[in-house]
Amino acid sequence: MARSKVLDTEWMDGGLAITTGLLDVMSRILARERNKKDADCRRRVEEAENRMEGHPISAMVWAAERERRIAEWDSLQEEKQKRWTEILKEKGIETNDKMTRESFQKLQPSYTHHQMIELRHPFDLSASHAHSASGMLHYARLYYEDILTTRRPQDSVNTYLSTISDMWTDTSVKLKSTARLDLDQPITVEETKQTLQSMARGKSPGVDGLTFEIYVKNWGVLAPPSVEVYNEILTGGRLGKGMTHGVISVLFKKGDKAEGRSIFNNIVTAIETLEIVQKEELDIAVLLLDLEKAYDKVGWPFVLTTLRHMGFGEGFCAWVIAMYANSTSAVMINGHISETFSISRSLRQGCPLAPLIFVLQLEVLLNRIRRHPDIRGQQLHTGEQCKAKALADDLFAVSVNTHTSLSALKSAMSECTSLSEATVNWSKSTFLLPSQFTLVVEWGMRRVERGEEERFLGVLISMQVEASTQGMQLQQRITTRLRIWGTVWHLSLVGRALVTNAALLSILWFVTMVRELAGGGDQGN
Repeated sequence: MARSKVLDTEWMDGGLAITTGLLDVMSRILARERNKKDADCRRRVEEAENRMEGHPISAMVWAAERERRIAEWDSLQEEKQKRWTEILKEKGIETNDKMTRESFQKLQPSYTHHQMIELRHPFDLSASHAHSASGMLHYARLYYEDILTTRRPQDSVNTYLSTISDMWTDTSVKLKSTARLDLDQPITVEETKQTLQSMARGKSPGVDGLTFEIYVKNWGVLAPPSVEVYNEILTGGRLGKGMTHGVISVLFKKGDKAEGRSIFNNIVTAIETLEIVQKEELDIAVLLLDLEKAYDKVGWPFVLTTLRHMGFGEGFCAWVIAMYANSTSAVMINGHISETFSISRSLRQGCPLAPLIFVLQLEVLLNRIRRHPDIRGQQLHTGEQCKAKALADDLFAVSVNTHTSLSALKSAMSECTSLSEATVNWSKSTFLLPSQFTLVVEWGMRRVERGEEERFLGVLISMQVEASTQGMQLQQRITTRLRIWGTVWHLSLVGRALVTNAALLSILWFVTMVRELAGGGDQGN
């Protein structure tokens, strides 16, 4: 009798859980045995050294015995080193004198060892601070559960928002039918194998502890049931609880890469726009808009409406729904994990698909701004206008300083944020405008005054083209890193040269591609 879809998923979840448990127990047993042997060797060497303090003849005998026992201990250490070398090689980390990812990570500040000692209540300012692990986990869970809960409970993943708004009419790009059919095809074992082979090695595992290397070694066994579960989604199945559960680590933020988007194009656009506005004394405002918790505040109905409008098939949409709409999360603080809670919006940061989906749904807003007849941007020599650009959640808008244009811009932003659940943090947003003009609207944005600079995509920009403190700040960053790394003893001269080229000069290359440091002028390459 054929098993049900739910049973297949439960079998997969249960099997992976059992595998995780067995590997955990086995690793503990092996580690205990290795530590026991090491401690025994140490004890026997110390015993020989104590016996050497007796009669001179017995001292000679025990000295020879000590040498033999030290040789046994050295042999054990060599085996240990050989085992770790093989493990590192399996993970793709070569142990020789070159700038590996492992060496680079050793040079970075160790953020993961920072312990959180207290948390404030996320909503009640009068509540006492939490100091215990359970108290901090409770506060953190309240915070993230609120952020990851939809503000549009009346909508579902099958709600077509395009029936209640014309926001999507300005987006005309459609997926070709051949591409749509390819994306809707069932997944094959060969495709999963190719995907697995293309993944980066040496990555930290998820909460289940199953590493990339375990999947590679056992994919012949894991592939058939995994592919079966994946393809059952096309006929109404769902992923297991373990597959859709994520742990939020409260750590320093890491940006996601958006393939096909050039950060330098956006920086050059911003610099050249400001240069023209200043030199020609144009009454044009340049807005750097802050999307608050951009990845967390993404409504799934908006995403699914966008995908369907762009021509993505129901099969692909079903996979997106399976990965996101039935997911759960927990929060980790200082190694402790909170209780699980359900989430009803957001794109998981770190998910390879998340930045691509985010770019697509943000394109709806950008197209509305670009094609809105009342929004007037900077006129280009081609006859077109530069109105808006974005890289991930960094939004850059250009508008003439009139009530009509700026009001239309905010109206488009408000309509999109209402439907998508995004939030523009106006108090953290900034604008640049020649000093002789005053912005005709008041949205709570901070003005970047003459003589001040604002960081945009890692580069300082301002209304003063002839002056910039960028060079001074870069010099301070490099000096600080050199001071931290000056005591790194394990790097050879060649290793230090590689560190300088890969980790220090790269800071300069990034900025000098779009800005001259010495002369203070700007260039667009």
